[in-house]
Amino acid sequence: MRDREPRIVTSSDDDPWQSAQQERALATLWPLLGRHIAFHRRLVDLTANVKAALLLSQSIYWTRHGRDIAQTGGWFLKTTEQWQMETGLSAREQSAAREVLRELAILNEQRVGIPARLHFRLCVDQLGALLSDRIGRASGPLDWADGAAVAELLGPSLAYHRTLAGIGGGVHAGLLLSRALHLTRLQMRRQLQEWIGSSTDVWTEQIGLTRREQEIARRELVGVGVWEETLVGIPPRRLARIRLDCLLARLAGDESGDANRIVSPYSPECGVATINMRQKGETSMRDSHIHVLPKAPKLISTISPSLFRRKRQSTYTRKYTWFSTTTTHKGNHR
Repeated sequence: MRDREPRIVTSSDDDPWQSAQQERALATLWPLLGRHIAFHRRLVDLTANVKAALLLSQSIYWTRHGRDIAQTGGWFLKTTEQWQMETGLSAREQSAAREVLRELAILNEQRVGIPARLHFRLCVDQLGALLSDRIGRASGPLDWADGAAVAELLGPSLAYHRTLAGIGGGVHAGLLLSRALHLTRLQMRRQLQEWIGSSTDVWTEQIGLTRREQEIARRELVGVGVWEETLVGIPPRRLARIRLDCLLARLAGDESGDANRIVSPYSPECGVATINMRQKGETSMRDSHIHVLPKAPKLISTISPSLFRRKRQSTYTRKYTWFSTTTTHKGNHR
């Protein structure tokens, strides 16, 4: 696949302060994205299904890097919850994606143990033959430990951030947002605007989403406030950009989308990223945590020690006066 870059919008009257603010937001949110999946666009052509290609991409990763994969004969364990945590695919989406892969005879399944748990094995020879035939390469045994040969067979990969699927409402929106975020980062490094100009055909070529899938994904991203679009030129051309401040706020757990309430992850008030240790055969995922102040910093005031002592003395005096008055009143009553 020829990786075409989208048309880039330049401007000579950018606001330097605004650009610096966008760069700070991008630098802050990037560590919050966590781990990503190497999504192979070529697998979409093979499976004719983006979600099946995503599941297959992750299966390839575990086949190559899974623990004790050689001793198990290529079999690896994945529960429905683990697949969902890693890819963002729901149980129904996983079932449909696995059916596509089974029909292509590139994924085997079996239940093992008591209680029985579902294990998977990638049919690497069948997958290699199908991909070799697609790219016109001589079919033959492939050493999947050979990184260069595997990269040539699978083609370029894209970084898919599963965290973004949770924000956008699904895998398609997460994939579109992941790619757009990558392009935004490239343009900022080139000191260009954050607007991305690309047609539906270019998005389809880059990430494999159909026109209909793109429309739904864009609508979902606009709905949560992290995506903007505009039309420019004659004939009109659609441009899009990510609202980095709103995305940063949502990554930090603020549903209002207010980035001003977020503490920078480099500040001492912020939580520290933790590693969740899993049992053998399960996935270890790295989760970043960030805290949100309960109210705006300007509303938080400090009390000096001298003022605190004066307030304490004033309170004691009022209590003592009330007690003395009450005692006197009771004495007169008697």
